[in-house]
Amino acid sequence: MAFCFTQVPGIAWDEFDGEAVLVDAVSGKVCHLNASASFIWKACRHGAETESIVRDLARTGHDRAQVRADVRSFMSELEARGMLSKDVKPQAPRKAGDAPHRGHAYVTPRITSEEVLGRPPRPASPNSVTELPP
Repeated sequence: MAFCFTQVPGIAWDEFDGEAVLVDAVSGKVCHLNASASFIWKACRHGAETESIVRDLARTGHDRAQVRADVRSFMSELEARGMLSKDVKPQAPRKAGDAPHRGHAYVTPRITSEEVLGRPPRPASPNSVTELPP
């Protein structure tokens, strides 16, 4: 069964150098996404099927099964955080100009760091690449 994921209203975001920063205005949480995670987030603006995202990301030459597992895991994480909603049918087709993942090497999509406004950032996972201030 194909699932469609859509961004939940109330999450402000912007992109800097190919990486998105998401801000939940209610909780004050700020999440920094790597390039592959940012691509997934942008694809979910108007609704995106998991397989469509997998197809686009796998064009970089990575194993499609691994990319599928990574994408599903990341989308489930954002759903659990209340940032994406899941439906069993597509909401809308991809808009013209939403190019496939190009210009960046594929990396496992993840939140690279997370913080609450007014507090110092902390890594979101042990594999985080973001360094904390001393």
